[in-house]
Amino acid sequence: MQTVDVSYTVDLPAEDLRAQLTPEAIIECADVYVIESVETVGEAVEVTTSFRNEELVFSFREIDDGYEYTMVAGENLFAERASRIVVTDLEETRITAETRFTLDTWLSVVLDRLAKRTVRKELDNVVVHLVERAMDDDGDGDLDDRLGSGPDDRIDDAEA
Repeated sequence: MQTVDVSYTVDLPAEDLRAQLTPEAIIECADVYVIESVETVGEAVEVTTSFRNEELVFSFREIDDGYEYTMVAGENLFAERASRIVVTDLEETRITAETRFTLDTWLSVVLDRLAKRTVRKELDNVVVHLVERAMDDDGDGDLDDRLGSGPDDRIDDAEA
């Protein structure tokens, strides 16, 4: 199982960021998928997307301060893929996104590094675009001023 995470401090109220957190927004902000449909199934929200002519389904469950979601159908490359995104506001607002995955191929030893970089880019996109959306609602500031640094906000070649 591989794990990729990004974490940023943000100069915005946590409530403003949480207001942007919806299953649709998370998928849109990844800048990878096209949403085909959104359906409530029990306590979960299933978002069906298309990606490179393949249908992918993500199942979202709301948790305290965010969402957990799993890929439940599609993309034969992953044997398993689960993510979570949370916004916390202890002394400062922090947005953290994490994905755990296992590749479904004998080439996983070779492909893990590439998959980690790709997933990290997707998570970075989600965080940056959610912050931009919250800034649009706030109507003030520059992204560089609002999105601060954190210990996990970079690609670490030793990890990737």
